[in-house]
Amino acid sequence: PITTHGLTITITDNGKGGSILKWKGAFYRSFQGPVPPHELSDEYATEKLTVFYQTGMENIKKLSE
Repeated sequence: PITTHGLTITITDNGKGGSILKWKGAFYRSFQGPVPPHELSDEYATEKLTVFYQTGMENIKKLSE
């Protein structure tokens, strides 16, 4: 449902022996008209990217433990 996706990951020291991971992204939907079908909507893309981000963060956490 998206054509372009940008992503930034930053990891910083939390000062307590751990880390803070920030994962920020933005996208452009593939449907450029004003009223996209559900499977090409911003809401649908956000839902799918949220799962992608959560899975990625969980995997980074597993690798760092």
